[in-house]
Amino acid sequence: MVVDNDGLVFASTLKSDLEDLVMSALTAHMQTLSERIKQEADSGYFKNLTLEMEKQKFIFNEAGPEYLLLTVVDKDAGTDTIIKYARIVADKIAKILKGEPTSLELEKIHEVSAAVEKEEPKPIKKCVFKVVIVGEPRVGKTSLVVKFAKGRFESVYRPTLGVDVIKHSYQYNSNINLIFTAWDISGQASFKKLRRSYYPNTEGFFVIYDTTHLESFERVNDWVEEIKQYGTRNSIFILVGNKIDLESERVVSKEKGERKAKELGVFFYETSAKSGRNVNDLFYYLGEKIIERRKLASSD
Repeated sequence: MVVDNDGLVFASTLKSDLEDLVMSALTAHMQTLSERIKQEADSGYFKNLTLEMEKQKFIFNEAGPEYLLLTVVDKDAGTDTIIKYARIVADKIAKILKGEPTSLELEKIHEVSAAVEKEEPKPIKKCVFKVVIVGEPRVGKTSLVVKFAKGRFESVYRPTLGVDVIKHSYQYNSNINLIFTAWDISGQASFKKLRRSYYPNTEGFFVIYDTTHLESFERVNDWVEEIKQYGTRNSIFILVGNKIDLESERVVSKEKGERKAKELGVFFYETSAKSGRNVNDLFYYLGEKIIERRKLASSD
């Protein structure tokens, strides 16, 4: 599938035996992906990226300055050869779109696979970072982290006493392994003085609110004010509206959340810890931004 920088589908080809499977995944994810592609057009976030969803992997490759090639494969599929092959296809698409002469013939997949096997394996880089999650009680802070790290949703509410720390690693791409320690900070007022000791040396902050609970949204400014002073120039702050699966109970619109994030000068996401919607995307996005900031810092 080829999409432009506005997230609009330019062209697509699906194998008939996979069509229903792929289309169901695209229907579930494409609206969100389209919005993210449009928002991140200038940042290059999607130029060479693999996103792992519940049942599929979405592999993005740059196909010229205005287009992306999206390849959808089964979640359990090995991606080294597929990514290599997709890059070859993306390069050809870019040339076609620019009107440059190019052969439409492609190498056989087994030839690409053999070339990948002959390549010297690149050392895996480990990127370790700390993310702090704050927000009012019952907004789903713990559920969000547990859903990403352990793949399950805990329906019974258990208030965090002080802080819970969860460590989790995931393969960002073939060269980078991201390892994060998520500090799930209690939102109860009685822990206010204690939790300030957990904020220093943090690269990623999530400020969570419940889209079905207006008061949790109205307290967002207080939370940002509390944590902002502990961030460095490379820290990433993301405002997260959780529980979007409860659409009939929503009292805070997505547009209102986006305006608040813009007002505060932070990034914005909406998630559902229960259904898993956008949860993986959120943590992948944070990892991407931290890698970008570290590269910029090292080049200064």
